Amino acid sequence: MTGPDTPTAFVHAFHSDLTGWFSGQGFRAEIWRRFEAASPAEMKLVYPSGARLTGAEFLDSIRGLFGTSPGFEASVSEVEELVTTSDHAVVAYVETQAAAQNSAALNRRSALAVLERPQGQWRWRFIQETALPAGADG
Repeated sequence: MTGPDTPTAFVHAFHSDLTGWFSGQGFRAEIWRRFEAASPAEMKLVYPSGARLTGAEFLDSIRGLFGTSPGFEASVSEVEELVTTSDHAVVAYVETQAAAQNSAALNRRSALAVLERPQGQWRWRFIQETALPAGADG
């Protein structure tokens, strides 16, 4: 996630880091540092199942999973910046995960997220994910 200066770039870079983390590609310590910066404790994440996690809980849930899903890929499409100011953004996007070990091997989610930008770096504030059928359009 080097220098994601727009909300769209941040979303793409974060999912690239998810790919690296679960597939075991890249420098573990660098990816983890970026995850910590992007996922503050007060962040809220609502998975398609309805499970709700704080940023700290999200980080705890993935901490030991580096390299546990060889071939895993998380990608985003249809990223739309609905509102963007100098320090906040609301974005919608479709996330596709392939070769996941801890969920359906192929799954798609529609997401709506609020980002904040303290000290010039985008990070998550709130993410709501909704499951999509594998072949559905976002």
